[in-house]
Amino acid sequence: MNKKNVTAPVGGESKQLLDLHVSAPTLRVLIALLPLAGCLLIVGLRNLNFQVYRFLFTEDGLFEYLSSAFYLGTVVVAFLICLGLKRSKRYFLAAAYLLFAVTAFIVAAEEISWGQRLLGIETPQAILEINTQQELTIHNLEPIQRKLHFAYVLVGAYGGFVWLLALPKIVQLRAFLTPYVAPRWYLATYFLPVFLLYGHLETATRETALFHYRSPDQEPAEFILSLGFLLFVVTNRYRQVSDFSLDRYQLFINIFWATDKTDNLKT
Repeated sequence: MNKKNVTAPVGGESKQLLDLHVSAPTLRVLIALLPLAGCLLIVGLRNLNFQVYRFLFTEDGLFEYLSSAFYLGTVVVAFLICLGLKRSKRYFLAAAYLLFAVTAFIVAAEEISWGQRLLGIETPQAILEINTQQELTIHNLEPIQRKLHFAYVLVGAYGGFVWLLALPKIVQLRAFLTPYVAPRWYLATYFLPVFLLYGHLETATRETALFHYRSPDQEPAEFILSLGFLLFVVTNRYRQVSDFSLDRYQLFINIFWATDKTDNLKT
């Protein structure tokens, strides 16, 4: 948020807006540091007690369900952004966010095998023969799984580095890569773990590998990615509805029903 773009009212509200402006950079730094601290804790747990680590991050483990929940939250917020964009007649972005919401829903369902184990659904024989984990998932089908690591590398690279193209000096790209499209720098650390992990798995040999891969080493990076997507849409929804002349109650209402408050979202 840029201070010159905030019209501060008189009295106590003026101080409140100033405090919000002052604290925003600190909040961004804290958001950026959160996955780094999480990675240190996860690596420590993996080295100290692999059994507990595997229990937390295994199939149907706590963090897999949390990942699914984060993606479902992403679906809801992305759909709200889509509605706001549609009401403000930004139809191309609205369609993109609708597609994003649908994709996030599919990922959320895939994370928990479309509820197969929760509902006790048997895997059909035809799927058993081509699914590497013998479950009702699309991403574990043999032809798709071969390309899955590469997809993670691309997603991680986009979220981790595209903000560099939106820097003020690159004026032409900055106009296109709004926060609606490009995660900002403080969210890059949520995308980099999958980029580094899967990039390393695809390029390292037994001699050059930095660590001995063990299942479920991919789950922590995927969990951090799911939180990154949720924060991406939440921050964009907040930007979309923010109007600092409104009281907190009205701002809360705007979260669920509002058009864009600004045409140019700020960093």
